[in-house]
Order: sequence, then structure tokens, then C-alpha cells
Amino acid sequence: MRYLIRLRNEGLPSTREAVLHVHRELSQLGLPRYGNVRISPAAVEFDLYEEDDSELDVHLESVKKALGKVLTVKDLSAQGVPMAVEDSLHAALELYSEHRFWEAHEALEPRWRALKKDDPLSSALQGIILLCAAYVHRQKGEDGVALSILRRASAKLAEYGERSLYGVDMKALRKKIDSMVSAGKVRYVRLRSKT
Repeated sequence: MRYLIRLRNEGLPSTREAVLHVHRELSQLGLPRYGNVRISPAAVEFDLYEEDDSELDVHLESVKKALGKVLTVKDLSAQGVPMAVEDSLHAALELYSEHRFWEAHEALEPRWRALKKDDPLSSALQGIILLCAAYVHRQKGEDGVALSILRRASAKLAEYGERSLYGVDMKALRKKIDSMVSAGKVRYVRLRSKT
């Protein structure tokens, strides 16, 4: 089984060094397998792999003692059923606003995969998914990878055009992404809704 573990961030920055520090701490806990360590302003996230869930509570307790309060534990083993586009986007935007970019990505992906490639929504959703993926890499301290993914996100948003998507100003979003790429600096972009 695969779990997404979120811990309260007690002041760690989203740098490669901080991610390696968390890896070192986790490696000393005797966990069966873990990976995908990410750091946001609010949380330290990682995936925990368990053969079965009988030891999960024991492992979570050791993680808590070493790294701090466990905020959420989410079972990632179950595959999501695609929701309506508006519902998927709403769920993703909520997660995105909390810097839970991996989960936002996962909220959109089933819906995006269910769309036909020539559907304009496919490009829009893929652009937002790529934006989330870029921020996941930023949380791993991998800014170069994030910038590369942001270029692809911009291209997908360009395919969608300048329309808004359920209140998200896609033209403004693309402009902000292009600004980051031009500056060579990844920064957080809010997905503001048109009102």
C-alpha cells in the first residue's frame, strides 16, 4: 500500500539540502520504503510504502517523534474515478491553494485522461497538471526541472487559448508562467478566479 504522509513543517525551506535532511531523518527510522520527499511552507510530504497496514501506526509514531506532527495520511493505492471537469478543478484548486500540488495533480489527472486529446479542455487541464508538477519539483528543491515543466505548461495553456476555465483566468495564468520562465525563477502563482 502507498500512503501520502503530510507533516507540519517546522520551518524547513523548500531546498535540496532540506529535502536531503528529511531523507536522512527518515532513513534512520526503519521504514519499509519511502520516497518523493517534498517541502511546502505548511508541510513536509513523502510517500510511505507498506506491505500491509498492520505496522502503519507504529511507523507514523516514529515519524512523528523524529519530524513532528502528522497532518494527514492519505491512501494512494485506490484509483480515482474521473469526476466532472468542474468538480475535478474545484478539488484541485482547493488543494493547490494549500500548496498540496501532488494531490492537486492527482485530482485532475483522471478527468484529463478521460478526455479526448482534441478536446480543448484536455490542453487546459494538462497545463494545470504540469503547473502542479512543476511545483512538486520546486518542493523537492529541483528548480531547473520545475522551469522545464513550466515551459511545457505554458505551451499547453497556449493551445487552450485565452478563455477562462470555470473562473480561472487562463490568459493571466499563462502570462505569470511565462514571466517565471523568462526570469528563470520559480515562484508561487495564485490561481485567481475571475469575478
